[in-house]
Amino acid sequence: MGYTLGKIMSISPEIKKIPYLYRVFARAGLARELFLDVVKGGTNRDIVADARRLSAEFDKSWLVRVNGVENISEFDGCLMVFNHPNADILFPAFLRLITEINNVYERKNPVLVMGSEIPIFGRFDKYPLPGSPTFFKRFHHIYPNNIISVPTTRIRKDYAEGRVFAACRIVKSLKNGNIVVISPEGHVEINNQISPLSTLHAGSGRLAIIATRYRIPINPVAIWEENQGTINVEVGRPFYTETNDSVDAVNDLMRHVANLLPDKLRGPFRE
Repeated sequence: MGYTLGKIMSISPEIKKIPYLYRVFARAGLARELFLDVVKGGTNRDIVADARRLSAEFDKSWLVRVNGVENISEFDGCLMVFNHPNADILFPAFLRLITEINNVYERKNPVLVMGSEIPIFGRFDKYPLPGSPTFFKRFHHIYPNNIISVPTTRIRKDYAEGRVFAACRIVKSLKNGNIVVISPEGHVEINNQISPLSTLHAGSGRLAIIATRYRIPINPVAIWEENQGTINVEVGRPFYTETNDSVDAVNDLMRHVANLLPDKLRGPFRE
């Protein structure tokens, strides 16, 4: 009981990383620009150009190696699913992945499915930091063609409506040939290992079923720190899910991701 309460009441890792991420954005010259866009309602920023600026800063601390970009179809859209390590690893990895995809497939438009609030407590918490939904609504509006906001806290009044709206946008983006990127975990992993099956989001499984129905390929992406200062990003071969059950489908997604990770990081999929 005490252990469980301790986990629930601990400050979320997202909050802890805000000062660190702010410093990186500031060094890239983006903190002030983005703040002004949020305040003034700016829109249509170039997400790839901003990713390159941020990557240049992260490159001073990390060596990021991206492999398997050629597994992404040149002619079709895809549903890209990834594991969710802590921000120290995820941010430099993801920014480099965006720029590498753009280097190979310039016409590809990345669409990131992102939670629209910051949790206050715990790893799998459902209570938003006050003010964070409003901030992220404005922040995501800066990249209207590249970010789809998804409510993740059930206490929000727009939770059900917002998730249905997001799902419709995701399906439309997939049909339009975009790369839609989503984490079936939807939260920071504990010790950078695949999360317990009970915490995975069945909504990602439903999207995989829809993608398969339209013969839109699914690409797994594994992200991990190989050693201190080195991050690996591995894009796997495309696949289709073979089930119509959303829970089985989301487990299938994370199994494909886990197969690309070192065994010690595979969590419930560890051999």
